[in-house]
Amino acid sequence: MTVAGWVIGLAIVLAFSGAVVQGVIGFGMGVLAIPILSLADPGLVPVAGILGSVAMPVMALIDERRYLDWRVVAWVVLGFLPATALGVWIVKVLPTQTLQAAIAGVVLVMVALSLVRVSVPNNARTLFVSGLISGTSGTAAGIGGPPVAIVLANEPPPMVRATLATTFIFGTGISLTGLALGGVMTTNAIGVGLLMIPATILGMLVARQLRGRLNQQGFRLGVLVLSSVAAVTLLGQALL
Repeated sequence: MTVAGWVIGLAIVLAFSGAVVQGVIGFGMGVLAIPILSLADPGLVPVAGILGSVAMPVMALIDERRYLDWRVVAWVVLGFLPATALGVWIVKVLPTQTLQAAIAGVVLVMVALSLVRVSVPNNARTLFVSGLISGTSGTAAGIGGPPVAIVLANEPPPMVRATLATTFIFGTGISLTGLALGGVMTTNAIGVGLLMIPATILGMLVARQLRGRLNQQGFRLGVLVLSSVAAVTLLGQALL
């Protein structure tokens, strides 16, 4: 079964716009692109979304690699490892409609977490737990950033961006390996994901020019509203 041309076009547009959003405000690729892509073609999620975003953390790390905190990365990645198996199991076992509902739920929870200021200490235990949550949701739904970001909320922004980027690089590799070993990666999802990569690179380059020129609070709120609408629509489709 081939992927419709309009779905491929939509995936590329989502990759570009999601990368612009993430490059400007620090998150958004997953919560914006994944629910819309799942509405268009559930078979592409989560593989295409994960694969399509691989260039973003690499570019972010290149920009701010000197601020990287390897202690944080180590504990988060330790959480990723066991969580990936659970994420793969969820993708393999859940029917399409149930997985869509789960993705919608993850998006809505992540949006809520992004709106609420929660004070969480930065220590080995909280980092490991955030890695468990992020690894599960990242592998099963392609959305894993907010749990780790919450633990790092009180750290300097350059350190947060560089460290999150590095955890995303490891997390992406672990998730894709787990999904491949679990036999849930299709050629359609891989092909669309590869086509999304150039669009994410272009989006990140555009984002560099937009930083400081936009009202980030208003832009961030707009992204959260759009993501919520997409998630609610996806949830409605899954339940009807």
